[in-house]
Amino acid sequence: MSEDSHAHELPEHDALLRVDKDKALADAIGSLFINFALFNSHLNSALTAQLKLTLEQARALVLPLQPRPKIEMISWYAKQHWTKEAFEEVKYICNLARALADFRNDIAHCDMVLPDPSGEVHLASYTGSNRFDPKLRPMPVNDVAHNAMHALHLAREFRSLAIAISEGRHFTARR
Repeated sequence: MSEDSHAHELPEHDALLRVDKDKALADAIGSLFINFALFNSHLNSALTAQLKLTLEQARALVLPLQPRPKIEMISWYAKQHWTKEAFEEVKYICNLARALADFRNDIAHCDMVLPDPSGEVHLASYTGSNRFDPKLRPMPVNDVAHNAMHALHLAREFRSLAIAISEGRHFTARR
């Protein structure tokens, strides 16, 4: 084989690696959005239980809300009405949930920029002072995959919270 034939193999190999990276990122983003939907569903259940809403009330008042206000309502209600210990427990998972919601929103509402020469994909934010000159932030596939798994963990936490509230366990009123 001549040297020229080897030179043509490299770009094809790089293209295959690029396809693998793109597929991994697409899979991670898909998992994030599917798992986030489950998280949001259990967040709805927790808020519905916390406010003692009927199904009809929850459909009208809770379901239309974005995740961030639901998280804030759960945290506020716990601070106002539950013991300090119960509030601290809820505050911790609410802080994690806020970070997850922000991460998901960044992906959902920012522009993705084509890979740079190193093959990394970036998010472009066009808000505030970056309205005409976007702020670029790398989006490693491992971060997306980690947050996808984190969404499942938080879904379980909010499901457990909803069950505990419904059963009246360790979320007693402040005295």
